[in-house]
Amino acid sequence: MTRTDLHILAAEQAALSDRLAAAFTAAGEELYLVGGIVRNLLLGSELPADLDFATSAEPARTRKLLESVSASSVYLVGERFGTVGAIFGDGDDRHALVMRHVAPD
Repeated sequence: MTRTDLHILAAEQAALSDRLAAAFTAAGEELYLVGGIVRNLLLGSELPADLDFATSAEPARTRKLLESVSASSVYLVGERFGTVGAIFGDGDDRHALVMRHVAPD
């Protein structure tokens, strides 16, 4: 899926994905949408509300990038395993995402 394919997602998911892609790309990092949402898109199933990404950014850099695009909160419970989570928005307009560091080959 490329940035031009974001129209497939719900409007809020597409806007958040685009904002994240712009921030990570500007920082010289790669960012890929992965996980259940991609599976469900391929199967034509209902899309989950959460977003999962894989990135070339190390967890500490991921945290800073998420904070730079106004994450409501960033959680580092899985940081030692390369995973950083974040919440964007509040109430019914809340989106969770998980970023997983993937070392480039």
